[in-house]
Amino acid sequence: MIFEILILVPLLALFICKCYNHFNKDYYILSLCKRLRTEDGSPLEDRIYITPTKTRYGNNFDLVSFTPTSIFNFMRNASAEGKGRNYLWYFFRAPMYNVVRAEEAEEIFQNPKLITKNMVYELLRPFLGEGLLISTDQKWHSRRKALTPAFHFNILQSFMVIFKEECDKLVKVLHQSVDKELQLNDVISQFTLNNVCETALGVKLDDTTDGLRYRQSIHNIEAVMQQRLCNPFFYNAVYFYLYGDYRKQMDNLKIAHDFSNRIIEKRRSLYKSKQLDQVDEFGKKQRYAMLDTLLAAEAEGQIDHQGICDEVNTFMFEGYDTTSTCLIFTLLMLALHEDIQRKCHEEIEHLPENSDEITVFQFNELVYLECVIKESLRLFPSVPIIGRRCVEEGVVNGLIVPKDTQINIHIYDIMRDPRHFPNPTTFQPDRFLPENTVDRHPFAFVPFSAGQRNCIGQKFAILEIKVLLTAIIRNFKILPITYLEDLIFENGIVLRTQQNVKVKLMRREGNGSPLESKVFVTPGKTRFGNNFDILNFTPASLFTFLRESAAKAKGQNYLWYFLFATEYNVVRAEEAEEIFQSTTLLSKNMVYDMMKPFLGDGLLISKETALGVKLDDMSEGNEYREAIHSLEDILIQRVCNPLMYYDWYFFLYGDYRKHSEKLRIVHDFSSRIIQRKRQQFKQKQLGQVDEFGKKQRYAMLDTLLAAEAEGQIDHQGICDEVNTFMFGGYDTTSTCLVFTLLMLSLHEDVQMKCFEEIQTLPEDINEITVFQLNELVFLECVIKESLRMFPPVPVIGRECMEECVVNGLVLPKGTQVSISIYDIMKDPRHFPKPNQFQPKRFLPENTVNRHPFAFVPFSAGQRNCIGQKFAILEIKLLLATVIRNYKLLPITQLENLTFENGIVLRTKQNIKVKLAKRSKGDQ
Repeated sequence: MIFEILILVPLLALFICKCYNHFNKDYYILSLCKRLRTEDGSPLEDRIYITPTKTRYGNNFDLVSFTPTSIFNFMRNASAEGKGRNYLWYFFRAPMYNVVRAEEAEEIFQNPKLITKNMVYELLRPFLGEGLLISTDQKWHSRRKALTPAFHFNILQSFMVIFKEECDKLVKVLHQSVDKELQLNDVISQFTLNNVCETALGVKLDDTTDGLRYRQSIHNIEAVMQQRLCNPFFYNAVYFYLYGDYRKQMDNLKIAHDFSNRIIEKRRSLYKSKQLDQVDEFGKKQRYAMLDTLLAAEAEGQIDHQGICDEVNTFMFEGYDTTSTCLIFTLLMLALHEDIQRKCHEEIEHLPENSDEITVFQFNELVYLECVIKESLRLFPSVPIIGRRCVEEGVVNGLIVPKDTQINIHIYDIMRDPRHFPNPTTFQPDRFLPENTVDRHPFAFVPFSAGQRNCIGQKFAILEIKVLLTAIIRNFKILPITYLEDLIFENGIVLRTQQNVKVKLMRREGNGSPLESKVFVTPGKTRFGNNFDILNFTPASLFTFLRESAAKAKGQNYLWYFLFATEYNVVRAEEAEEIFQSTTLLSKNMVYDMMKPFLGDGLLISKETALGVKLDDMSEGNEYREAIHSLEDILIQRVCNPLMYYDWYFFLYGDYRKHSEKLRIVHDFSSRIIQRKRQQFKQKQLGQVDEFGKKQRYAMLDTLLAAEAEGQIDHQGICDEVNTFMFGGYDTTSTCLVFTLLMLSLHEDVQMKCFEEIQTLPEDINEITVFQLNELVFLECVIKESLRMFPPVPVIGRECMEECVVNGLVLPKGTQVSISIYDIMKDPRHFPKPNQFQPKRFLPENTVNRHPFAFVPFSAGQRNCIGQKFAILEIKLLLATVIRNYKLLPITQLENLTFENGIVLRTKQNIKVKLAKRSKGDQ
């Protein structure tokens, strides 16, 4: 018996060893998980680095009792040992595949089957529930689809006011810390939390201590998660309840959830007092911020209260903590790199002095500042690791990964790969200049993740960061107290440091940079400034002088000094934007004052459609038009002689009598029109409602007469508006039509395309609808290109009613501002080969990245042309009629034209074309 036992025991041990070795090839038995294999059968070690284990139980106990700091260092060491390769850990019941290369990360990000988050996120489920960060499959898809409109560009624009308000508050707080040690972790976190609550959630935080308790609870929840992460036994809920910081987690979860619940309840009460999901005046469904969108979905039964809580907890946590991390590290790097901070300051100097006037477009144009933010995100990604889980066995990067394999994508290591970022630990914002990113792997820079599960709020974050950095850099010089070598990094959901990051702020004073560095100062011909530079100029020589002045400035805006006033001439879209958007620069300049005898106080300081009167006598109209041209000539005479600005001098030595005679002709003409319409008006009643209960709308003159009847305007006011609209409505439109017909005659191929497009319209002109005219896309491109090359109003003016800062310049009260529409729309930066007629410039796909104020033929901002839709519609209809019936042949050539400057762009010569009747067979 003993002998048998002695024989059987070794045999049994041998059998067990054989079985163990056999199964251990496919399974890591002591870790209770299946091993990874290569798809082509090659050794696994050739494809991936397998991290050595400290025990026989895989890597399960390699992290026991680790701190957030030692976890961070452990991951960096594991990556270094892998020498640029992805690496593998074997944990309890699941292998963990760690990706540190952009090439392999790409496949995972792009894989629609790999969207489920891994076990690390399960530890966050008590806090975030089924929010967008953790949920998967249909729930994630439906929530993502519902919330995406809440981060639309139009919504972000509406957040700008709040961002700026919070920035102003923060700057005031920072002013109290000037020349003192400032702990960024405290002030920046409060700022980002306030922003998230007030923008995305629509609730203002009145109690700062409430926000402080919330932030502390988040950090405590994260610390408990790290404790569970480092001990495989704590993954078990029972073991964690008995031996872990379960009570601490529950207490802090209550604080965090109570905070978010209060916000939801506040917004819900506001929500009940208004109605969402209405449509705007154009029939489009209005978009709302995130919490309003969720409450609307709740009202429709698409989400319950718990779902709203989960999404709010998710966005509050992700929205404030990740953004504050980026801001803190960016401010630190700016403090440590004075040259980079100086470049950012120089770029910001081009923004309006008044932060309320800075637009989203202008923030988007801060290219170098965005490079700085991106480089900060590259070095210190707010979320250093993101995770996925394989819900079924599959092939990933040539590896057969078992079901439940955990995948860690190490954003931190991917963005420090020297293959994509040479000298990866050096702070070099120039890496992100457009010319330096051309050949970079598209997944080498992924601070907001990538693929389907990329960060929904990344544009929100970048805009928020830009607004704050702009405010701080503009007001303060940032000096370092904390240095990188002093920091000990900690791993968590968000990248942290053991120490608070500290800087010192110094108040910036005016840098007093030379005026010539901002604007070209045009030399005067005499000692009296530029007063007599255009003395006795003709409209033609004035036009040439303006073009030559712009050419001498070489792309800069330029300055003239006139009697009692400076004139600031703007030829760049970037600076024009600030002026157009300004709510203080609405008054027209002195040139318009000379038009007051003609236009009075009409909208600027024609037709049967707008005025409701048909012209029966053509000679009457001819006399009116000739009078307008004469008045314009007299205006140019006064503009070109500073002494003529004085009414008494003009009365004695100018064409005063001619001026008065022509004024009488145009005023008599408009008075007769008003009188005719007044007689018609008395026979009908305005302001009635139609069959749908909507108040009827009427043409312009009817509206004015109705307002007169209600005492809202007097007879002189009506005359002023009629004179303004008749002049603006007929002369500018005719100028556009004349030049467009000329360009069509000179470009047969363009004319043919227009003719082909017009063929889709009904044969009978009475059957053509506004909608059909709006669908003439190419014809509209032709009109816009004609307007670009030959803007009917080549210059528009403003006047500073008080001293103000514009484009970084301190402009005295009374400064005249001339915006040269003509030169702005011929800027080769926005319109390459600007002197060529290329209607395709205005096809939708070719306008995407164009500056929004590069094409402004109708002005822009509050004082844009009220009748621009009227004009475009009128132009389209006439062009469609002419092109359909006639082939346009050129007689006048562009090189034969002498341009004249005036209120309206003119030519010295009449423009001539030849019309050839089209036959029915023409194509």
